[in-house]
Amino acid sequence: KYKYVALNKKGKVVEEETISRTYSDETSKINEVYNSVKVPELPEPLKPMFKMGTEKFPPIPNNIIYNLYAKCNEKDYSFLANEPFVKATGSSNKLDVNCTITIISPDTTFQSPGTIHLIGWGSRIYKKLSWAIKLDKKFMGRKAFKLRAMPNEPTLIRERLASELYNAAGVPTQQGTYTRVFINGDTYGLYTLIDSFSKNWIQGVVHGDTKAKIGVSYKLYVSGRKCSNFKYLGDSYKKYVKYGTYQLDEFDKSVIDPTDEAAKWAPLIRFTKLYSDWNNKYAKDTSEAAIKALAKFLNIESLLRLMAIETLTAAFDNFWLYSSNAALYYNPERDNFQFISYDYDQSLGDWQYSEDVNYQTLTKDCITWAHPDDTIIDHSFINGILSHPQIIERYKVILAKLSRSTFDPKTVSKFVNALADLIREDVSWNFEAIDKLKIDYDGHVNHYTFEDFEGNLAYTPIHSVGNYRYDNTTYGLMEWVEKKGDGCRAYTRNTNIQRDVNISDDYDVEVFRDSQQNKMISNTTTTTTTKSKSKTKTTTSTTTTTTKSKSKSKTKTKTTTTTTTTKNKTKATTTNAKKTSTPQNNKYITVKFKGTMSSSKYYLGVQQLAVQGSFDIAKLNDSASAVYRTWHVTSTTEPSFLYLSKATYGNDGEPSDLCLDLGTYTNGEGYNYLSIVQCSKATHKFRYGGTYGRTIDIYNKNNVHITDGDGHNLCLYYSMTPRISQCRYVEEKKNINAEHMDWDIFYL
Repeated sequence: KYKYVALNKKGKVVEEETISRTYSDETSKINEVYNSVKVPELPEPLKPMFKMGTEKFPPIPNNIIYNLYAKCNEKDYSFLANEPFVKATGSSNKLDVNCTITIISPDTTFQSPGTIHLIGWGSRIYKKLSWAIKLDKKFMGRKAFKLRAMPNEPTLIRERLASELYNAAGVPTQQGTYTRVFINGDTYGLYTLIDSFSKNWIQGVVHGDTKAKIGVSYKLYVSGRKCSNFKYLGDSYKKYVKYGTYQLDEFDKSVIDPTDEAAKWAPLIRFTKLYSDWNNKYAKDTSEAAIKALAKFLNIESLLRLMAIETLTAAFDNFWLYSSNAALYYNPERDNFQFISYDYDQSLGDWQYSEDVNYQTLTKDCITWAHPDDTIIDHSFINGILSHPQIIERYKVILAKLSRSTFDPKTVSKFVNALADLIREDVSWNFEAIDKLKIDYDGHVNHYTFEDFEGNLAYTPIHSVGNYRYDNTTYGLMEWVEKKGDGCRAYTRNTNIQRDVNISDDYDVEVFRDSQQNKMISNTTTTTTTKSKSKTKTTTSTTTTTTKSKSKSKTKTKTTTTTTTTKNKTKATTTNAKKTSTPQNNKYITVKFKGTMSSSKYYLGVQQLAVQGSFDIAKLNDSASAVYRTWHVTSTTEPSFLYLSKATYGNDGEPSDLCLDLGTYTNGEGYNYLSIVQCSKATHKFRYGGTYGRTIDIYNKNNVHITDGDGHNLCLYYSMTPRISQCRYVEEKKNINAEHMDWDIFYL
């Protein structure tokens, strides 16, 4: 067993990894990363329906950050980057640019000729553009993938979470991870690298066979409020082309002649005819015969699972609401049709405003949220299917199981926090990169901060600010997960989840599991002009360790010893201290701490009695302090662990087994946010009036004051998401941080 630790400039240990590693012969072959992250899998409570990958087309590892470099034809690249919309015509620039693509992963370097082009229409309004990559060689079985910019998403996590939710429900969708993107020396920042909807993807994920004959797919689009309603328009393919919401996409050229337009459109025409005939016959028939007839040509089960996830995520730009960013696929293996969705940038509380949605009922409405007024958008196709009680009942079973398992807040929180840990060091760099991007295009830029990232992970909404910040983010990510989950759990509270049988396509399918997936290798390091992360690795059994500096240059060696230390910018004498326990009732003093700022005076507290990586001291939507805001200490003259009380709303009560501590999350300056941990795992003590009369000072277990790298004492910093900072700001009355350091104390 071994782990990496960090040294300060004097060679003293200031930090250690939170994980333990096991050495093997493979260890020397990979580029290990300090404090690497294991991203947990979301629970899969439903019967598998598709293989979701093969050895030759494995899922993209979800715990890696790649580095992608594109060296492209300079003239063509400049034209594309500077004119996403061609100035002469106003139309989308569809130029393909020849490039050499290099992808650096933890254990390999991949290089291939290829092309890049821009994707999307709405995404082009942003300066941080989204790209599609096509390769001559295969990368993990793929010759195509997307680089999605996430320019309107402060957490950079929602799309990743959404795609994992679909996959956990057994619905095939894009898989991917993160990558840093550099094109012709331009630094674009952090992107998601995800699958394209391609022939290879259909073969590998849907059919589980990279040599499978595929059917035909049709992408669905919205034109104004005109959506794909799957009405039968006759047998002429030209009518479907003219309708304007269907686009022929993938088909097998060994099966269909590429020049035969009628043959390419025949499956779509067949589907609309089958559905029209079924609806005409069974619209008012609620018998099992109606369900069996529908299941002969439609994968009902997969559709209901897709709709359940769209409900939980409130997918504003996908199948149910607008029939967009989705595809209809004819599956020749099963001789039926299935729906597949993709691109989830309008979900999980981060949307552009839609007048077609009732925001007042959105968190509680789990069945009619997508069509409060069908006179505006034609939902006749979905309404026809949902008019059958058996289908509604199956939908409710699926929703009940997913909302209580996969979408459980504690489960989602672990997944979100793991992804946040994976990308945290890149967040500020990513937000700053777009301001430094030297292209002529003056697209929208959302000037997010690291505090926006941390706050919106939890409960803090982000508001637009003129030209400075273009988009609103209505909900904090976990706030949405909790509220929508509660709404759908209430909606399905009387649903019998024991009646869990697929309503169609009840096949026995073994999901492909990649043995290499989710190894503890989260980051790929490289040296660039914008972000230096060069590292040297050696193997040793001594206690020589990682050295960290502000330039992020690190020298790594392995160690077989462990140390308990502080986080970023903090230092203290380390010790193997004994575990602590909750104090006895007659040994503690009950207190409350309240901020003194003129603008807001909230108590230090949390919304829930639970372990949490960071927290807000109030909910902005009700202007009230946190529910749990009473604390217990064992001394007022010496440093003490700060025990959270079980009492609510500032009352006296019994101490819990939860304590205040420093979290692993930090702001842009490297100062830790506060966290709530099990008291047995707490590593920091606190004292009111340590350095100044009204500061809350921070100590290690041995009562040694925690300082930053410059020797300044560290204290609690009052903010909506409380953190630590330099106590000395109290002296600097004109400093904007001064009033954040003062707290009032109340004894109960």
